[in-house]
Amino acid sequence: MRYTLKLKQVTVGHSDLEARDSGARVARGAFRPGLGWELIQPIFDLGAEAYRRAPDGVPDASLLDRFFRARDALELALVDAHGREVGCSEVRITSAGRGVETGLEIEAEIEDAQFWREQP
Repeated sequence: MRYTLKLKQVTVGHSDLEARDSGARVARGAFRPGLGWELIQPIFDLGAEAYRRAPDGVPDASLLDRFFRARDALELALVDAHGREVGCSEVRITSAGRGVETGLEIEAEIEDAQFWREQP
């Protein structure tokens, strides 16, 4: 099923969330940016920068704090193909490994019980 990430009524991107870990309540998949991606990309770039500055494995706490506050203020919504909002506690968009067309991956911590009852 195709899921859409939205900022208000603007489509940020799409994913099938094809990899699911029901025990951890995390779903991930290739992220295909939409027209609204450019509106939020700088915020997710800030989060990536916090980890790039971590040669010792410890991310830059100041940048990470700025990232979390900015991302949470976006109030992003994950919507399924039927237009139903899927309850998420956290959404991350990162550079993905090889084999992902756009080079981006989305990972969502999903609290929505119906999502976990659906077949991927």
